[in-house]
Amino acid sequence: MDYVIEPAAGLAAVASIYRQVGFRADLVDDLAFVQRLGGAVFTAHRDGTVAGVSSCLPFGTTGWVGGVAVLPEHRRRGLGERLTRTAAEAVQDRGIATVLLHATLMAAPLYAHMGFAHESESVELKGAPLPDSPQERPGTEADLDAVLELDREATGEDRGVLIRALWPRGGHVASGGYSLRQSPTGAGAVIATTGEAGEALLTAALSGRRTERLRVALPVARERTRKRLAELGFRESTRTARMRLGPAVPARHDHLYSVFNLYWG
Repeated sequence: MDYVIEPAAGLAAVASIYRQVGFRADLVDDLAFVQRLGGAVFTAHRDGTVAGVSSCLPFGTTGWVGGVAVLPEHRRRGLGERLTRTAAEAVQDRGIATVLLHATLMAAPLYAHMGFAHESESVELKGAPLPDSPQERPGTEADLDAVLELDREATGEDRGVLIRALWPRGGHVASGGYSLRQSPTGAGAVIATTGEAGEALLTAALSGRRTERLRVALPVARERTRKRLAELGFRESTRTARMRLGPAVPARHDHLYSVFNLYWG
């Protein structure tokens, strides 16, 4: 019997897969959030066993594929590629031209074989939160339009559904920039038009968090920021390749100081 891929009936089996393949425990919470935002989660099963998972999240004219995992005993059968294609096609079926994903460097050749083009690399670091420090101004509803405009310019995407779901809780603003967290264990996104604002907002995002370990993901090209984080005790945990299927998205990635995560950037 071949594998059947269909929308997930629930996330309990997905959480079990993530535990078995060594993914972070709260990744399943990201998938629950994806579903609330109008995205989709797919599972592959055979003979009553759920063997793999993928998901997608659309943003207007772009969409992201992420959370792809296959149990070890079901690998080398093309299942990861099928799950990825299912999620990508679900995005394309909505009329979206550009599909994006973050691939581990080991998996990047597989996605290149599927037609994805390499754009850049990102890195995730982990460390202890910083002590409470002078914070940038907390965001308010009155800041939302300016935040959405900054985000569109930096990413080239319409992530309004995401930002509206999170703002203003966990958000800060500075002249020409904003920060916004999505996960209790992640620093979140920092977008700024100046280095001064970017570094100040990143400090705010890393400060006073109620977790022992904090994740921060950022473009590898941010060498100065990575060096500063290393001096603060943050250590690299993984690198990914940002890859694209479809036309390039005009963006100002030089305004990205950190990203929400290594799923939807």
